[in-house]
Amino acid sequence: MSSTGIAAGVALSVLSAASLGSADFAGGLAARTRSALAVVAVMQAIEFVGVLVLILIIAPPHPSTTTVVCGLFAGAAVALGLTALYRGLAMGSMAVVAALSTVGSVAIPFAFSAVVLGTFPHTVQLIGVVIALAASVMMAGLSGRVVSRTALLYGLIAAVSFGTYFILLSRGASSGLWVLLTSRGAAVVLLVAVGGATRLIRVDRGLLPLAVTAGLLELLGSGLVIAALRYLPLGLIVPITGTYPVATALLAWAFLGERLRLFAYLSVALALVGIVLIGQG
Repeated sequence: MSSTGIAAGVALSVLSAASLGSADFAGGLAARTRSALAVVAVMQAIEFVGVLVLILIIAPPHPSTTTVVCGLFAGAAVALGLTALYRGLAMGSMAVVAALSTVGSVAIPFAFSAVVLGTFPHTVQLIGVVIALAASVMMAGLSGRVVSRTALLYGLIAAVSFGTYFILLSRGASSGLWVLLTSRGAAVVLLVAVGGATRLIRVDRGLLPLAVTAGLLELLGSGLVIAALRYLPLGLIVPITGTYPVATALLAWAFLGERLRLFAYLSVALALVGIVLIGQG
């Protein structure tokens, strides 16, 4: 990997983290007054339409069978993960639940990249990975609000789902737009089926602004991950994108008044140090 390529991969991963963290804030906020299932359904529908428009304009080559299969399973994973996450965000502190969800979304793909793909980072980069993950987990201590066990459980479900999603996304990244289209299409079908059975999907005008915003931001974040995979292995991308709770927590502090403890700034500083070290190829 060239230094220029590493820098490009790191920059794309940082932008992805900011986008995903902002999406979680908007989606979690919407889920406080609406069904989490409805929020995620609108998000996935918006993302599906957005990717479909891009495909019609760009006309990329047809996808491989691997891309389609990975996309379908990725859609199920992201639908489950987002529904669990937004339900957890609506029930408790955004900072805590978002931090829990990032543990699996980083650890599972990192282990997959190192053990299965054999892309283990250099010592300095490994230190950066540990520091970046520690910064994300520290976000759990940034809020003084009490979090229920149910909210924590939702966070753990989201962690496993997101970890699986990133692995599947990377396997189908060679046909980037197609893996996004199939994953979002699968997610929409699954959510509509569940919503029809449970009658939990009710869309009204009040839901649309936040849900649409969250969907566009989440799609942008996933697209940036696919772009970053051209320059960095998955095991180095996910620790950076895993710092997305920083954006979620800071937005919750700025707009919702969630109290941040004194070491909040230390968490942000650690995230920056980890990102810099990961960029040292």
